[in-house]
Amino acid sequence: MNNIFDELQIKKRQDVIGVVLAGGKSSRMGSDKALLLNDFQNTWLERQYNLLSLHFENTVVSKRKVQNYNEILSSAIFINDEDLVVGPLNGILSVHKKYPTNNLFVLAIDLPEFNSFAVSNILDHFTRNPLSDAVAFRGEYYEPLCTLYSSLLLKRIYNKVIVSQNFNSKLQVILSESNVVSIPKPEQDSILRNCNFPGDLN
Repeated sequence: MNNIFDELQIKKRQDVIGVVLAGGKSSRMGSDKALLLNDFQNTWLERQYNLLSLHFENTVVSKRKVQNYNEILSSAIFINDEDLVVGPLNGILSVHKKYPTNNLFVLAIDLPEFNSFAVSNILDHFTRNPLSDAVAFRGEYYEPLCTLYSSLLLKRIYNKVIVSQNFNSKLQVILSESNVVSIPKPEQDSILRNCNFPGDLN
């Protein structure tokens, strides 16, 4: 486990499942982001998985069928993305199908500096607002790939996807039409730094 996590003592949540979204094609990066190494020589997949595992009794990895990470995380639960919708929502709903009564804390693989304090911040707001559809950081726009989605919101979305072929699967649109608790973006902008290209790693 990463050194920055070693000394943290956190009570794990059972009502929320941590979800590492690793199913992107990483075409702009040129290689699988999940396999990139951080300064501790851990893969980004290990880093995100370990981070969420600090906070949740259950953490899973959402991935494409062709991706095999068993040698990296031998004890992890992997959930293959189904062909429900396009974009990241596909992975989220694939996990929701397996755990329909659980809230999901979603974390993208390419937010390598997202930290435990940010996770706790979101969880604290959800505890104070248990009837909210979601809790997300927001600047000009929502940050949908480090967000807590309630099971009730995901159920409504899933039901709409099933009956409509023209459902708008953009997470920004979904959040803008939902009861979301918005948290101001952290002053430390790097926490939400998204890495899509090799140049973003510098």
